[in-house]
Amino acid sequence: MADELARATGSRVAGLGVDLRDPGAIEAMAHEAEARHGHVDVVCANAGIFPEKSLREMTAADVDDVLAVGA
Repeated sequence: MADELARATGSRVAGLGVDLRDPGAIEAMAHEAEARHGHVDVVCANAGIFPEKSLREMTAADVDDVLAVGA
């Protein structure tokens, strides 16, 4: 979606995916954004996961993973 927005507006928008549970991956993503653009003006962090199973089938570990993404 970010790539479509960039094309439509002529802006330098980039969508970069990262596992928010991995601090090293977050740092690498920030360095990649800076390398691509020189600096970062705005960051929109929108994250979430949900296992492909019903709530009744979810384990405590599944729930921990869901909640850890937004922490």
